[in-house]
Amino acid sequence: MKSIRKEILLKNPETLVQCISEYKKISSELEPLPVNIKIASVCSFTLRGFDTAISFYCAKESLKSDVYSAPYNSYSQEILNPESGLYAFSPDIVFLWLDTHSLAGDSYFNPLKKSADEWRAWAEETAENLLTLISRLENGSKAAIVVHSLEKPVFSPIGILEKKQKYGIFTAVDYINERLTSFAYENAGVFVFDTDSFYMKYGRENLFSPKWYYLGDMKISPDSILKISSEYMAYILPRAAKNKKCIVLDLDNTLWGGIIGEDGISGIKLGPSPDGRCFSEFQQMLLALFKRGIILAVNSKNNPEDALNAIKNHPYMILREKHFAAMRINWNNKASNLAEIASELNIGTDSLVFFDDDPANRQLVRELMPEVEVPEMPSDPAYYPSMLQNMVHFNTLNLTEEDYKKGEMYYTEKQRKSLQNTSFSQDDFVRSLDLKLTVASNSPMDLPRVSQLTLKTNQFNMTSFRYTEDDIKKIISEGGTAYSVRAQDKFGDYGIIGAAIVRDSTDTRRIDTFLLSCRIIGRSVEDALFVALVSDAVQKGIHKLSAEFIPSAKNAPAKDFYSKMNGRRTETESGILWEWVYEKAPVFPDILTVIRENQND
Repeated sequence: MKSIRKEILLKNPETLVQCISEYKKISSELEPLPVNIKIASVCSFTLRGFDTAISFYCAKESLKSDVYSAPYNSYSQEILNPESGLYAFSPDIVFLWLDTHSLAGDSYFNPLKKSADEWRAWAEETAENLLTLISRLENGSKAAIVVHSLEKPVFSPIGILEKKQKYGIFTAVDYINERLTSFAYENAGVFVFDTDSFYMKYGRENLFSPKWYYLGDMKISPDSILKISSEYMAYILPRAAKNKKCIVLDLDNTLWGGIIGEDGISGIKLGPSPDGRCFSEFQQMLLALFKRGIILAVNSKNNPEDALNAIKNHPYMILREKHFAAMRINWNNKASNLAEIASELNIGTDSLVFFDDDPANRQLVRELMPEVEVPEMPSDPAYYPSMLQNMVHFNTLNLTEEDYKKGEMYYTEKQRKSLQNTSFSQDDFVRSLDLKLTVASNSPMDLPRVSQLTLKTNQFNMTSFRYTEDDIKKIISEGGTAYSVRAQDKFGDYGIIGAAIVRDSTDTRRIDTFLLSCRIIGRSVEDALFVALVSDAVQKGIHKLSAEFIPSAKNAPAKDFYSKMNGRRTETESGILWEWVYEKAPVFPDILTVIRENQND
């Protein structure tokens, strides 16, 4: 996939025809690759060309997609019929776009046909029908569901008096959208795409073509399908565990204007001045991403003393040393520095986004590390904030307590590594941490984080199964158990850093999912979690356990763990099956403390 990504990385077609042409160039290379994500589109109008456009944008992110476009205006049949093509396709994500015109009919252009009471009744009935469809889809599939909010009309026969209406089509649309938003808030697997914001961002007149509307009932023009496809990637990337975790930043002419080694701390552009505001606002946006869980790092060719002086002491510097989980301020190759940063943070290089104003550095990284996302920086720094705003790579399908603390957690991890360097052995190091684990089962408060870990964790993940929160709730309702592991030591709280999902039969416990955050691998947490699974099984009278290791492109760090548990090994078509028999429960590692919660609830 790397060669395909390199080929189309900087291809940004402006028309659907250009997109189809570019996609054809890579389609033969994509053909033999396994599908990473299955995408379905269900619309009340024509969205011809969507399958190619979304497949092209997926390929740019190293994803091979399989796309199902439901037949024209057949959304009710597709969703209500369990034998429909939609359910047979078994999508990972569904985009449901029902437009106001299709739902309101002729009243869309002539809203005076309905009285205030009739519009109120229409709004209530339409909202109920929509929520019924979404609920049916949610219960009938494993997919994340992205439903478009209804768009407000651009025309009213009473013009400026529309907002003085007691209850008209505008009020009705607001009511329906509020119901959709409330439903999504209560249902973890449902998301609302703000259609009016989409129109506002690109301009409705730019998106709509009367010609194509009358020819083929296309509510957006063929070329605008590229824009909706690029916006959809904000949902597809986290669903496919392809969202980015870390922003790596150059300094000169990236975080501030000018060159610190030549201009000095008083000469760089940063702060309230006209030429410094764009850098300040860029830093403010980066800080906001940091506070919601995106890791920040520095990769700069500079004298360390000069750069650190600016970071620590410039009065208008917003990002300080404590905000950067790793720093490489030296004269080394930027690609080599990126590899070191990823290694230090224990994340894959494909989790990195690299911002650098120098085209040569950007090209070097694209050539040597095509898996790293390297945005094409605007030549004018005034456009840095808008560039960052338009990036879809940092979205997640939920936010947890751990996300908001992640920056602080990486800062304390530096302190742990300093201690590790002074310890005689790994066991001595873990003992000195005073590490405490809380292993909980089926804790409702922990399920969002357990889901997030299944969607994001790649390295220490035995099966790489991806589950939404609703998927996990369903597993629990069928008798399964979802475990969460929270860790804390003398330096601070790690949050929930491990998870397991098991399914029990009469005589066997099957470990469906077993994973651990890369931040805590090698500190005996994985051993403690395994012991907890075995202990609970034995307590229930189950003495046989089975688990599978399914190799992926990234989970080599997990490969040998089950072999350490001394089970029976069997090669399978998908990987390696491990089986154990325990007459009594094993003991927890003595170098840490384990607390149990909700045990066998």
